[in-house]
Amino acid sequence: MLRTLLFCCLFAGGYQLAAAQFGTSPWPTASFSPAQLLQHAELYSQLLDLNMTSHEKQQHARYLQQKLDAQDAQVIDNPTGDLAFKQRMDAMNPAQRQQLIERTRPMTIDLLLKPEAAHDEATQWMLRLYLQKHPSLVASVIPFTRHIADALIDSDYFIGTVLKGQPGKPLRPDQRQAAYQQLGKAWKGLPEAQQRQLLYNTSYTSAVIHYWPQLGAASRLDVKLKMVGADYLTAAEKRMLQQQASLQQQAMALGGQQGQLLQNEINFMKQSQDIIMGRGIRWNPAANRYEQMGGVVTEFWAP
Repeated sequence: MLRTLLFCCLFAGGYQLAAAQFGTSPWPTASFSPAQLLQHAELYSQLLDLNMTSHEKQQHARYLQQKLDAQDAQVIDNPTGDLAFKQRMDAMNPAQRQQLIERTRPMTIDLLLKPEAAHDEATQWMLRLYLQKHPSLVASVIPFTRHIADALIDSDYFIGTVLKGQPGKPLRPDQRQAAYQQLGKAWKGLPEAQQRQLLYNTSYTSAVIHYWPQLGAASRLDVKLKMVGADYLTAAEKRMLQQQASLQQQAMALGGQQGQLLQNEINFMKQSQDIIMGRGIRWNPAANRYEQMGGVVTEFWAP
């Protein structure tokens, strides 16, 4: 949840936990009640679409209590931040809550699959539970579940229509089914490192999609410029860009370390995305498939 909370801090201004992803985060000294530990389990049940049983929630609570007792600094979650995130989430109306869950889910999956989590018993238990209920669509080192496929499709649509201004419509259910097969084939052909990077890029874009309506014009311009480049700026955006003294002065209207952290993240994401995906993929309704321009996965896009 640390990266999810990072986005809450950067985009919504609600949390002060951005440093947790990039520096030292003190382990919470407060104790947690059994009810709070079960609330933590419920949070992950929702984020990972697990519909946990009572027994599974109790198991998660036991794992978390063991880490608290051991003061395990390698634990993925900061319970204090997670419970604050859930409290905020619970205050939303059902539609807002569901949207937040769906947009932060790819990041939660990404955290479970991090190499540093490979030897963490609690995280591996959660990952096994997730894959039991949401198996990978293809045999691959990094699982390619339907949640990941949907996030990739939605990210492509957002980048194409919103950031690049290209015409397009959301995929129909039958088109999504065709896309699952094509994307699964492409995913399976990628080396593990590129599977990991594409998952991270997709999870990051998913969070951008969620917080996009909350961003001001200058912040949107900065994100757009860094994710797709100046070629896709509108005339009005180019004029706005010219009026800025420097890119640093407009970086997410956050300034300081937080703005620089986000800027570094987007720059890194765009660079790796260009290598893997080339100039992007576009859904061709006539051919009922994605088409790609350049990038290392080109050979895997044949029908």
